[in-house]
Amino acid sequence: MTRRPRDASPYTMETMESSLVGAFRSENLIYRAIEDDESDKHFIFRSFWSDPVNYGFALLGILRPQSRQNGYKEIEEMIRTACLAVMVCLPYEKDETSSQASMQMDTPTELVFDTRRKSIPIGILIVERTGPDVMRRARIGIQIAAPYQNRGYGRESINWALDWSFRFADLHRVEIGTGAYNERATALYKKMGFRLEGVMKEALFMDRKWHDLLSFGMLAREWESLRSAKLALDDLQRGFSFKQTDENQNRKAR
Repeated sequence: MTRRPRDASPYTMETMESSLVGAFRSENLIYRAIEDDESDKHFIFRSFWSDPVNYGFALLGILRPQSRQNGYKEIEEMIRTACLAVMVCLPYEKDETSSQASMQMDTPTELVFDTRRKSIPIGILIVERTGPDVMRRARIGIQIAAPYQNRGYGRESINWALDWSFRFADLHRVEIGTGAYNERATALYKKMGFRLEGVMKEALFMDRKWHDLLSFGMLAREWESLRSAKLALDDLQRGFSFKQTDENQNRKAR
């Protein structure tokens, strides 16, 4: 999904089509709506609600086993109230982990169902408003299934969510949070350009210890600056690559 500055020249039909054609994709991933059906609910419940590690890192309350009935109700409420609720998916031809993932599931229902859509679900991404609509602020929540973690998919999904939030939802600020014990998430958010805006001291209780809750944020103008800098770097790298190619061709010609 490419960035389009707010003050860019007027759209034509061609530029609008170019802007929209890849709106639900990023470099390696596809994003689709979470369906209110058994397949998607089973995938979410089995991969996240039933996994104490995934559930514990995303949880802000008491860690306890979840019944399928209550889990499904939470999923339905999440779909109903979120500003954006999507499945994070790999194109089927790119997936190399489906057999491993299917062995970790109760049934391969979610894999079979999504194979027909040419994609494999690997996570969920939520953007939920944190105040009245007029305030134009929201919070990102993301979970990636265990077999697909540590591959950069979380970062890619968050970047896509930022682009969607500022390009299409006209949000003014986007927030994301984590417990202080999650060093990887903390480092990732800072590296992506989020600013640490607040620390709630000892707001989370987990495993006989109180932990701080960290809150990060990004404004639309900060996102715009980050994307402009990335485009400039991409242009510079492309120019350097073309220069190297020309030099190599000139050497061969000699």
